[in-house]
Amino acid sequence: MEESLILRIKEFLGNTDYIENVSTDSELSEAEKELNVTLDDEYKFFVKNFGGCFVGLDIFALKNSKNLEQITFIDLTKSFRKQGYPNMDNKYVISFDGSGNPICINSKGEVLLFDHDIGEYSKIANSVNKLISDNIWKSNF
Repeated sequence: MEESLILRIKEFLGNTDYIENVSTDSELSEAEKELNVTLDDEYKFFVKNFGGCFVGLDIFALKNSKNLEQITFIDLTKSFRKQGYPNMDNKYVISFDGSGNPICINSKGEVLLFDHDIGEYSKIANSVNKLISDNIWKSNF
């Protein structure tokens, strides 16, 4: 993650409780085993440094800030898999949109939105960093 984006995130989050919500390498390794996926390096960096938090959109992790629902990305992924969303075996859910559509990361590190109304995935960002950069409130900087 570029230093400029790290600084934007830190400024955006201010003095919130994100430091106590970070994940460790071993926790993330266990999550990978549980979901049978390889987590994207950018996502891992984010949750190891900021945990789950709101950065213009909710990004769920293993531990989330107090202003986020206390559900893990593991729980979200399992829930959408159980609901029968297609081709979820190589993806994991990190967020959802206002309509309840899952936002997930695929094995290439691309961020996808599954629109349940049309039954298709669409790429909304080439990477987690791009997703955050595009959504963090730019007016604060």
